[in-house]
Amino acid sequence: MKPTTLARAYSTGSGGPPCRHIRNKPYYPLDLLETWAEAQITAPAASSSERQRLRREARRREATP
Repeated sequence: MKPTTLARAYSTGSGGPPCRHIRNKPYYPLDLLETWAEAQITAPAASSSERQRLRREARRREATP
């Protein structure tokens, strides 16, 4: 990710990787980046519509008690 993308994700709280700050500069520890990146991996899909369907199904499973 570009630094500007990371900065925007951090400032808006839109799901970017976690970071720490050293003298007001963001620091992204490798272990946190790897954990975050692994969580972003999706299931294989043959098309964008299939990917959307898989996401909907996953959300339903998460919402079911």
